[in-house]
Amino acid sequence: ANHALEQLLRTPSGGGPAVRLLLDGADEAGGDLRPLLSEIRSLERTGGVQIITAARQMAAELGLPERPIPPLTEGEVGTYLEKHGLPRPERPELLGLLRTPIFLAMYHDICQHTGTVPEAADKNGLLDAYLGTLVSSYRETFGADAGFQAELAVYVLLPLLSARMNGRPKLSPDSAFRCVSESFSLLRRRCFFKVFPRYMGRGRILRGGAADAEAWFGLMVREILERQLSLLWQDDQGNYHLFHQYFQSQLAQQWRRSGRLLMRSRAQSCLPAV
Repeated sequence: ANHALEQLLRTPSGGGPAVRLLLDGADEAGGDLRPLLSEIRSLERTGGVQIITAARQMAAELGLPERPIPPLTEGEVGTYLEKHGLPRPERPELLGLLRTPIFLAMYHDICQHTGTVPEAADKNGLLDAYLGTLVSSYRETFGADAGFQAELAVYVLLPLLSARMNGRPKLSPDSAFRCVSESFSLLRRRCFFKVFPRYMGRGRILRGGAADAEAWFGLMVREILERQLSLLWQDDQGNYHLFHQYFQSQLAQQWRRSGRLLMRSRAQSCLPAV
């Protein structure tokens, strides 16, 4: 079997490679990249292998030639919509967004769940509609109380975790736990409910029976954000990544607004009575 594989890798087929390997997420490789580059070069030298690497931003250390992938054409978008029975948006701004595959996939999920075209004219509106769809679906599946937990996970914890990434593609498990632990302690503070009045009187529901921050981390991050909603994922080292790095800056900006209000509310709560 090994001999047959070696022969296959060394034998071009019809003037082209016998095997094409796709290495997706090359920008997520960390540490010393020399072993990866050595393996890529070794396979390329066999003569029968072509390696295609895909990344949002190619690591310069790999020294590989780059070719940007153009957006989808309107015809390709139309074909996809027709194939999946999805309505074609009338707003040109939304139709333009769908030429980016991640937005097209989000549009698909939104329309499948709601049966309507989202009222979105930019990427922020489409992201909000997508997150709202996830929360609504979770609430329908697990009930009203679980829906409030999903809301908090998506609209408070996810932006906080994104902001703590500080522009990097990942967040260490220790840093992620500190974020959640800080938030868990805030559920007993009045300043939190001043900033997020929707959750007033629902502290017990939001805690979901968790006795401490570790148990709450298991519920909010591992169960809701990671397992059920797939908005976070962990790599082999346990670091947390967003479902798509493209949205990190948008989510972080949401937290910066909320964070400023929280800081102001906490400061006011410490002022002496007049």
